[in-house]
Amino acid sequence: MSTFVLIHGGSHGAWCWYKIVPLLESLGHTVVTPDLPGHGRDRTPIRGLTGAAYLDSVGSALNPLADKAILVGHSMGGVTVKAAAERYADRIAGVAYVAADVVAGGQSLATDPALADILVTLGPHISADTDAETFEIAPEAATRFFYNDCDALDIALALRLLTPEPTATITSRIDHTTDRYLALPRLGVITSEDALLPADVQQTLYRRDGITDTVSLLTGHSPFLSAPGALAAHLLNFADRVG
Repeated sequence: MSTFVLIHGGSHGAWCWYKIVPLLESLGHTVVTPDLPGHGRDRTPIRGLTGAAYLDSVGSALNPLADKAILVGHSMGGVTVKAAAERYADRIAGVAYVAADVVAGGQSLATDPALADILVTLGPHISADTDAETFEIAPEAATRFFYNDCDALDIALALRLLTPEPTATITSRIDHTTDRYLALPRLGVITSEDALLPADVQQTLYRRDGITDTVSLLTGHSPFLSAPGALAAHLLNFADRVG
């Protein structure tokens, strides 16, 4: 049996995996779904949070586990997962990215040229709170970009649970020394109907990162909601391959 640690993307929380968790657990696997600081049920004050706080949070989820984990990162969670895979490589059996922002070493979401078009796309739909040092996406834009193939109930749930994102997480640079990271098996899940992170951009990010093991889902940006069975199957196949 495998252990999975699922890391959500920006403005989301552990709640987003609610369809995936029972699928994996019903087969006897262990699933850990932490809320990153300031998200979901975690009540850490958002003001001043950086990518380093997210990284420490992943370490707190990994350290108590009896077995090495398959570390899974969605969307913006890919930034945290890549850094965590380097720092905590001895606790990780493999890394799976799902429609993930896999930034280049030494870059941030704001400075990586491969992601520049995404920021331009979202820019008009983002409102910033300079006092709280946060930003959030408008509900209609979230529906369009995050949940374009999700059903109405899941969209309503998600819009109710989305939280503001700390501005500093966009500009935080987390350096990667790469040696320990590159030794880990890695999977890239491409969402072919993604309205936020187009499939060709995902392919570019994965290829640049040296990820040759890729699979495709005929979904939008949130396959954990729109196609949980298909996503779970890819994660299980990857876990089988890495042992």
